Amino acid sequence: MKKYFLLGLLTAMFLPVFTVVGDAAAGEETAARCNYILIFQASEYNSKMGDAVDFFFRNILKPEDHLSIITPANPYNFSPQTRQAYPIEKLVSRTQDVLKRDISVGAANYQQILDGMMQLVREISGGTVGGDIKSCMIQYRQLLANMRNLRKLNENLFMQLAGLFKKETGKNYLYIFYQEELRIIPNRKTLQRLKESSEFNADTVELFEEENSQDFLNVETVSMALKDASVTLNFIYLNKDEKQKEWLEVKEFSGDVYSVLSKLATATGGQIEATSKPEAVLKKWITPPKK
Repeated sequence: MKKYFLLGLLTAMFLPVFTVVGDAAAGEETAARCNYILIFQASEYNSKMGDAVDFFFRNILKPEDHLSIITPANPYNFSPQTRQAYPIEKLVSRTQDVLKRDISVGAANYQQILDGMMQLVREISGGTVGGDIKSCMIQYRQLLANMRNLRKLNENLFMQLAGLFKKETGKNYLYIFYQEELRIIPNRKTLQRLKESSEFNADTVELFEEENSQDFLNVETVSMALKDASVTLNFIYLNKDEKQKEWLEVKEFSGDVYSVLSKLATATGGQIEATSKPEAVLKKWITPPKK
């Protein structure tokens, strides 16, 4: 199974997005340079993500800056030479196209799990207490475990990222664009019916109402590594449009990840905001360099 998880390809992050000359020579690096890594962790692409990319290229990057973008499927490096070799319009449009494609590819397993949850919730909602409901709950529990595994944050990869940043000259910035994750649960009427059954009460509470608040990594260890590498982590939480149906509800499933990334941002002096318009957040956070 191809995993859909944050930072899954950092070890190869310096692969170029186009076949051009490599990174700037060490002698050309200056303390004024900024090193940016933008990480997009999302299951649904929308044009507002593309707007954020456009703003970053046109208003934030200076000629000497380095930029890497990590999607759910691949890492891409934009050295100063890469950006100089192509018109900015082409860089922006190609990056938007790649981001859209990679989000679709990277989220395939996640979407498959959501589809499976929807089918099971449909069967649970349409059935009577007893019968196949027990089997549906067993299958739902497995899908829930699979979803947690796909979205698990990997502490070692954060540490690798800190090590890569530490080797660079200039100021280091990590931007994480994390899209709200949702899961499918039965509607309130069905939940109440199941909770009134002694056979299904405990499973109903566990599967559909309890939250997993466990941290995926050691926040103190990771934040110390990022601070040691002089990395500022900024966290943009992307709200998603909820899709409701009569027989189900959509429940947020990213509170634990939000907690971890918020703690890392705070520890490194970064900023945090939830929004559906990431470009507006970037405009608020960053004063574009003077032309």
